[in-house]
Amino acid sequence: MTGDDLFEVILTDSPQLRDGSPRSALLGAAIRRLIHDDETSIRVLQISGEIGMSPSVVYSNFGSRQGLVDAAYLQIFRSVTNASYATIDAIAATVDSAGAMAARWTPGAESEERLHRQSIRRRVRLRVVAASLTRRRLSREVNHERERYQQASTALFADLQRRSILPTSLSAKQLAVVHEGLNLIRAVDETMPSPLSADEWNEVKAVLFGLKPLPPSP
Repeated sequence: MTGDDLFEVILTDSPQLRDGSPRSALLGAAIRRLIHDDETSIRVLQISGEIGMSPSVVYSNFGSRQGLVDAAYLQIFRSVTNASYATIDAIAATVDSAGAMAARWTPGAESEERLHRQSIRRRVRLRVVAASLTRRRLSREVNHERERYQQASTALFADLQRRSILPTSLSAKQLAVVHEGLNLIRAVDETMPSPLSADEWNEVKAVLFGLKPLPPSP
């Protein structure tokens, strides 16, 4: 994963970053710096000069340098989460049986490009969640976005259970929480020298969601 890859994914998921406004220009410049470096690289004079604006534009749009940093983190999180809503809509519209759900987690079901973009989104989501742990305002905003997504995924799992596509041994909310947790754990695993393969993660999900029996004990 390169910084340019990540920035392109965020731009793809964020039409609002391309509206030409001073706010979106500042956010785009701050996001690019966050991706290629850490937040100490975000300085008001440099950011405003980079896009040909007065430093006062930063303060009028974000209140402070920290306000810009937090807004950049939040925009990154919203961007990668937008793609997850699209996945929810696709599953709701196309999956009509347990077999069809299981087929989404079989070898070769997803292209290498899609797997790559999903990996990028998982890791950047983890980074923003980690940053929010020490910032009260950012934590509140990120948790609001997480709650909205959890409600949407809970509704999806409830519908899949209602249609007997998924088992009801766990509640829909439990499944939603497990799914989010798996994504965060997978993001950590992907930083390891020898992470699980996509096929191994698909097997984990299929077993946990009751679409495949537990493997026999050795």
